[in-house]
Amino acid sequence: MARFSVLEAQKLRIEPVPIKDTSCKRILIDSCVIIEMLQDPEFQNNLFKLFDGTTRPVVVDKCLYEVQKVTGWKINTVKDVLSRVFGQKVHIIRTTKPIEQMEYSMRFKYPGESHSADSTLLALGVKLDWQVCTKDGGLIRLCKKEKIKTIHPKSNGFILQGELK
Repeated sequence: MARFSVLEAQKLRIEPVPIKDTSCKRILIDSCVIIEMLQDPEFQNNLFKLFDGTTRPVVVDKCLYEVQKVTGWKINTVKDVLSRVFGQKVHIIRTTKPIEQMEYSMRFKYPGESHSADSTLLALGVKLDWQVCTKDGGLIRLCKKEKIKTIHPKSNGFILQGELK
């Protein structure tokens, strides 16, 4: 399994996630999951169970912008709510030029199948070997093509494609 190293972070210009427990898993959270989480308390409870202290939620800034556009919520408010729901600080990845280059390569590889935020999640999932939590059927199909493990949350539990790493 690829680990998020300081060297990788420097190459991608991502601020490294502080790692106290090296067995910690990282899961990229898609905007559709965040939106449903903001609207459905039962869904929040099920999602909270997934993040048990050995799993860390990660959100890409583009997903936050999508949430803001759809819900009208301010980004800082969304970040605060996410931290409360997950019981821990949510790491936000800012899109940098190297990440944009990876994103463009995914959009080129799957023209018309994935938009900007989806392509970013795909690129990071492949590069960093992180899982993607989404309800987007198109993104789940692309993740399967790229052999990225996915978590498809439902109001009564989860469908895991592959095991949690």
